[in-house]
Amino acid sequence: MKQTITKWGALLLALALLCTALALPVAAAVPANYATDVVALVNSERAKAGLGALAGNNQALNNAAQKRATEIVTKFAHERPDGSSCFTVLEDYGVSYVTCGENIAYGYSTAAAVMEGWMNSSGHKANILHTSFTHIGVGVVESGGTIYCVQLFTGDGSGSGGSTNTNNTASLSLWDRIYKFFVDVLAWFLRPFVIFD
Repeated sequence: MKQTITKWGALLLALALLCTALALPVAAAVPANYATDVVALVNSERAKAGLGALAGNNQALNNAAQKRATEIVTKFAHERPDGSSCFTVLEDYGVSYVTCGENIAYGYSTAAAVMEGWMNSSGHKANILHTSFTHIGVGVVESGGTIYCVQLFTGDGSGSGGSTNTNNTASLSLWDRIYKFFVDVLAWFLRPFVIFD
């Protein structure tokens, strides 16, 4: 029995060390211009498609996006932690709109990487190039070494499309999802031994 416990203990320790070693390079703070770079890249993609630029200077919309970024850390969905629609954040921050959309993502360390992920997804790309949207707000947070990003889009009715609400979630590759799962499981098991701030 003692030998079996030793083998299992060694296996668990090796697994924990492996997961910890894999997690170390991922930990990084949000780059200073991440959100503004996302807006610039969105407008670059829109220009390539012959569309007008989205205004990114609406502070209330940016604050709403920042709130959503903090929320998706605990509940990665187009639903708020209280179960309400993601778009209720717009009402909370006094943002008026006729049409709106949301893109969410996590695990991308740069603005260029998250935009590449979104542009390689038809639903996200559709939001970025939606003709009815006139404004964009971007929120970015880092938690546990992972960067979470939210794009909130609104339209004031001056665009060419109809009234819509659209939600899209950037997908990580299968290996990235497996990696994140193991890091999350390891963090859960180590929580009695590690103080996270």
